[in-house]
Formats: sequence, C-alpha cells, structure tokens
Amino acid sequence: MPFKNCSRPLKAGEKSCIRSDGRYTYDHPSPYLYVWNNLFQALVSQAATMLLTGKYHDKQCGIYKCEGGCNVPGVNGLVLNSDCCYWDWDRNGDKKLTKQLREVADMISHIVLGWNPNDPINSMLSLAVEFVNENSKIPTTVTALDQALRGACNSGPFGGNALSAFFNHNPFSKFPTDRKYLRFCLTKFNEPNLTDAQVDQHFADADLSDALLKEIEEAEQQAFSYIRTLSCSPRRSTDELRFWLNGIIYGWFTEAQVRVYIKLVRGGSTKEELKDEFVHQSARSRIEADVMESK
Repeated sequence: MPFKNCSRPLKAGEKSCIRSDGRYTYDHPSPYLYVWNNLFQALVSQAATMLLTGKYHDKQCGIYKCEGGCNVPGVNGLVLNSDCCYWDWDRNGDKKLTKQLREVADMISHIVLGWNPNDPINSMLSLAVEFVNENSKIPTTVTALDQALRGACNSGPFGGNALSAFFNHNPFSKFPTDRKYLRFCLTKFNEPNLTDAQVDQHFADADLSDALLKEIEEAEQQAFSYIRTLSCSPRRSTDELRFWLNGIIYGWFTEAQVRVYIKLVRGGSTKEELKDEFVHQSARSRIEADVMESK
C-alpha cells in the first residue's frame, strides 16, 4: 500500500505567523518526512545556499540552536520553526535578507508539499533542484546536489533531533515513527538495505532501550529530586548492543552495565558513591560475561 503525503496548501487567512516573511504555505509537514529529517536538514542547507549564492558548500549543515536549523554559508543561519523560518542574525530587518527569507520559505514549502514518501530521496532532490532552477540564474542538477549532500555533515544541536521545532517536537523525546513506513525505508533505501530480520532486530533494540530508560527514570525519581538520565539510545555493532546514557553516568554501555546502574540507584547509593561503585561493578559484570562466553 503506498504511503500518502498528507501536507496540503494553506487557504487564505487560515494560519498566521509572527514572522510572516518566512511563513510556509502548507499546514504541516508529513509525519513520514521525519524519518528523513537529517537528509532534509542537509538538503535545505545545500539547496538554500545554491539558491542564494550560486554554489554548494562543504561546511556543517546544522546550526547550534535548540530549535534546530540549517546553515546557509555566506548568508546566515536559518532557524526552522513549525510554521515559519527566520534568520538567526537578522536583527534590523535587512531588506535583502527579508527577500531571501521569502525565497527559502517558498522553497521549503515546494519540497514539503510535493514530496513523495514512496520515493523519498529522488523526489526530495528533484523538487529542490526544480525550485532552484526556476528561481536562480545559475542552474544545477540532481547529480550535483546529491554529490554536495554526500560530502556534507549535519547533526542536531546538544544531542537532540536535527529539526525538532520544525516537526513541533521535543528534541529529547522519541518521535512517534510509523514502523511500517520505517521498515519500508530501511529495506528499500538504506545503505546497505536491511533484511526484514535485521529490521525486526532494530525494533527489538529500540523497544529494549525504551524499557531500560523507563526503569532508569523510575529508579532515579525515587532516589533523587532533580537528577535525570536524558537518553538511553541503542547502537548495535556486529552482534554487540550498547546504549548511550546521558546523566550521572554517560557513554556507551552494555545492557548488563545499565542494569548495574539501575540496581545501584535502587540500592540508595549517593551520586558520588554511584560513580565509583558503577565503575567497579560494571567492570566485574563485563568480565563475568566474557568468562561465560568463553565456556
């Protein structure tokens, strides 16, 4: 069954934004687009730079704003909110920047409204190139944009999602992704494509990380008044699964080490005791696991 882009054009007077010069002309982006939020961030950064300066760039595509946004080298930092975008450094209402902002907002709207979730990469690149070629004196191609994207680096600020405000979402909480669509993307457009069994494992790892984070939060809530672990993100390399914790302890840890931490918190250890005891007990649990594997 094909996936549908539910974004639609706004009707006159239907929605307003304080920063009206950077207002989008659609109601909201497709939830499916969030699966491609890192690519979309890099695409807007590169396409906007090409549109306004006539060339692509080889710099960081993201900007260090908790809202999330796109770097447009030679012009400004572009902050993307849910219903409009605005320049990070425009404080005096510069007329040239205002004109450029309208162009970029129209480009974003063109991409969001025309994007095809069933052909996510090609449609996104084609729409961006189409807009640039119609509104710029210097033409470009999908191949040139693709090469610029492959050489780009992009990220979300402070460990959050790349474009949290754009998708109207808390950057440090989990976005409710449609797993049917995510499976479709991982088996068709990933590099390399995953098998259904690998996708099942990916989902199982994500579910385990959610369960561990919930246990951590419950233990910390009972033990501390203000200390909280912000994330428990899974990463599997070969057959080893580790989780990124960001709290009293931070770094990549195995499930056994995470459970040592939970046990220590439930046991009433203070913050100072936790760090020392965790290092000792997690190291011991790792040694015991290696012994068991060798038998």
